[in-house]
Amino acid sequence: MVLTAVLNSSLAAWFYFHDTANLGADRAKVHQGELLKLPFDVPENMPDPEKALNAEKELVALIKREMVGTEKLLVAQDDVLSKIDRLVFDYYGLDASDVAIVEDTVNAVIPAMQPRRSAGLQPIWAAASPSQRETYAATLCKALTPHFRMPVSASLAARATDVAVLKLTIGDAVAPYAENTSSEFNEFLAPITAKLSMEMPGNVQLIPDLRIVDGRDMYLVKPAAVRHWLRSTALADAEQIAAELAAAAARQWQEGAGRARG
Repeated sequence: MVLTAVLNSSLAAWFYFHDTANLGADRAKVHQGELLKLPFDVPENMPDPEKALNAEKELVALIKREMVGTEKLLVAQDDVLSKIDRLVFDYYGLDASDVAIVEDTVNAVIPAMQPRRSAGLQPIWAAASPSQRETYAATLCKALTPHFRMPVSASLAARATDVAVLKLTIGDAVAPYAENTSSEFNEFLAPITAKLSMEMPGNVQLIPDLRIVDGRDMYLVKPAAVRHWLRSTALADAEQIAAELAAAAARQWQEGAGRARG
């Protein structure tokens, strides 16, 4: 019963999407032999055995309830799959970041991979909504805070039709995310880019990870499409930002050490 639940979960869809050659090539399918690649074990061998055992009990009870109602095809059903997802995530010991990666892939990336002709514009290509930008900002700040050992806050500094600028501030008291103070894109960015030692690219779509540092503030210039404002994108951006700043600090230290020796 637990395996049945796992195979019907977003986690299995995410796993087979990455580990099955046929899933994105033609009609979505997983060969029988490839099904066995999915990691599956007893609760005692999971990352959090106690949490996995509790999830197992709930999954078994859930599947039993659903088996009783299999003949009631015309009766409105609860959202069983979302319950299965939550319990399977617990069973495998996924944290919030892991869940974000799985859900973004299943809900946004896979549907856009092979859209139906009649489906129209896929949501991942549409402009992100304020709530999506806020979720991205919250995820990014939470992921960056351990690297800086200081609070990180975010707000939308400027926005145009197809591009937006997110402002990150390190070290101040955390303020709620806001967009009501955002200004027009070109007017906002002009005085900042004037301080740069290099010319900014003309097409931000070609360089979607453009970042400008000004003191304790960092400005992320991002295309407006949803795919640039997913939670999983925020996690990837946080890793890249932390790595770049660590590399810059190392270079400064080496330059300072060289001058001291000289």
